[in-house]
Amino acid sequence: MGLAKRIWWVALGVFFLLLWAAAVDSKATPIRPNLERVLAQPQESVQFPVARAGWDGPPASAQGGSNPTLERIGPEASARAAQRSLKAAAIPDYRAVAGILLVILLLRRIQSPKKASRAKTAATESIRVRRAA
Repeated sequence: MGLAKRIWWVALGVFFLLLWAAAVDSKATPIRPNLERVLAQPQESVQFPVARAGWDGPPASAQGGSNPTLERIGPEASARAAQRSLKAAAIPDYRAVAGILLVILLLRRIQSPKKASRAKTAATESIRVRRAA
């Protein structure tokens, strides 16, 4: 059996294996939690702020400090995010640059024997024309 036939059969086998893996219904093993452990874990208590009926401005503790929510979604945060994205877009990926350079070098290497053979044929044609004259 030739090498091409073997490669064909291996590729066909891999294809059917992937097809079978996609069609099989996979199930996870069930987890059986230990009830004693779950009940022994301490419960987290949630502390809610005191409800107020009116609005007297922000609390005194927040007037001097910074608001973490505003820090995340404010205009300064979006400006910082835009700067980071521009910096990330300006610096190319080294693997992509290396791949492009490799392709350029390989294409030049492929074309160089063709150029050399064209130069040889042009040189022999010019010698033949000189001898004929």
